[in-house]
Amino acid sequence: MGRIVAALFLGAALLALLPEAGAAETWTRTRLGNGLDVIVAEDHATPFARIDLVFRAGGLSQQAATAGHFHVLEHLLLEAGGPSSIAAGVGALVPLSWNGETSPESLIFRMKVHAADTAAGIGLWARIPMKEGFTQADVAAAKSVVAAEAGDQLADPAKLYEAAMTKQLFPKYPWRRDPTGSPASVAAADAESLLRLKNAWLVPGNATLVVVGDVDAAAVLATAKTAFASWPAAASPWKTPLPPQPKLGAGRPTWFFLPDPSVPEGLALAEIRYRGPDLATDATSSLAADLWTYLLGVPEGRFGKAMAKALPFLHAPDTLRVTHVSQRDGALLSIYAALDIEKPGLLLSRVRAFKETFRGNEILAMRTDPGYFSAAELDAARACLLADRKAALESVDGRAAEIDFALTSADADWYLDLDTKVAALGLKDVVAVVDNWILRNLEVVALRLNPADYDRESRFLVDGGFDALKPLSAFWWQGR
Repeated sequence: MGRIVAALFLGAALLALLPEAGAAETWTRTRLGNGLDVIVAEDHATPFARIDLVFRAGGLSQQAATAGHFHVLEHLLLEAGGPSSIAAGVGALVPLSWNGETSPESLIFRMKVHAADTAAGIGLWARIPMKEGFTQADVAAAKSVVAAEAGDQLADPAKLYEAAMTKQLFPKYPWRRDPTGSPASVAAADAESLLRLKNAWLVPGNATLVVVGDVDAAAVLATAKTAFASWPAAASPWKTPLPPQPKLGAGRPTWFFLPDPSVPEGLALAEIRYRGPDLATDATSSLAADLWTYLLGVPEGRFGKAMAKALPFLHAPDTLRVTHVSQRDGALLSIYAALDIEKPGLLLSRVRAFKETFRGNEILAMRTDPGYFSAAELDAARACLLADRKAALESVDGRAAEIDFALTSADADWYLDLDTKVAALGLKDVVAVVDNWILRNLEVVALRLNPADYDRESRFLVDGGFDALKPLSAFWWQGR
């Protein structure tokens, strides 16, 4: 869905052992004559290479009527064509891993190979944009796969939960957050419309070939020039920025609950979620929101102590978690906790106390008390954030994922000098996030309960203002 930054509950001794962030990330970036960008990050500590073909497409570039079409297109491009399909080519190459993914902000084809097979892998991905048409039989097969995924969502508590959150927090353009689409929109896709979609969005000016691993940048570039030589030049279809999702997410404070068999009996998984600052419109606040999660992550800090003292019914201190999902268009801020239910009827007051302690007490104190966070805590949070990113870059897969994220959710260079950007952030930037995106926003409060607890608590929760989430009204396309 996007990069998730979560508060880490680290002790002071562990903080002292964190490694330094190290040098800024580097890579080579070249634009071919047809407009295709090629990014190469050499890493000779591994005998592997990761090859990704990245498009800024997917949920962001669909409309309500075409929601799910990029996902259908993904399956077509990988599986259609029988013996000449990408899937058949993969069978001959035998990569270590390969897949396609349609997300709210990207359409990415990924492959990991032994370094000696890098050229073959690039050649295989170069077949993707060369598809000139689809048979109705292939379209029907791809649509059936996506339709089955859409149908499965109705029986999946986690998917219902996220769909309800999307419907509440992104009511103006919810389809941008839904790459699976609706049954009606998927059914409307046909061979002609899917080919038009491919020709409009899967073009060199909207694509980047990312190669990371034990490779030579010059050799990769030469291979890419040859492999993609017949791809006709075409500029990016992104002529003007998208109208942003409204800053105010929920139109009113919203509370809902649903049964989830994966939750142990006797516990309630509670979340308070807000719209967050998007990278496309407020990149500094997005990075400050990352830093904020780390500031809240040390249990001996003021926040952790206050929450534990006010909420003795937390199942355990380490079940308290603050997250920021960083996105180009659809960022989220959340706090999660596991609450002990104990006897029926207590849960409602405990959820209210959880919300009031977080927003009414601690968030308000962060905004009004300049000493809420100390300079030492700020330095520790910066060190944690940068150390986690450094750790992510130490694997071929992690480094490729970092570049992919930067390409589709920010820009290719945003994370090249992250150390400097993080060092420039002050407490005023963190307080601005708290003020603008929590205190001046409206939240969604949600509970997931074991079905047995759901049955016992439903009456109390409904009487207290909670809505019981129903599968027939969870998704944005239901009841529109």
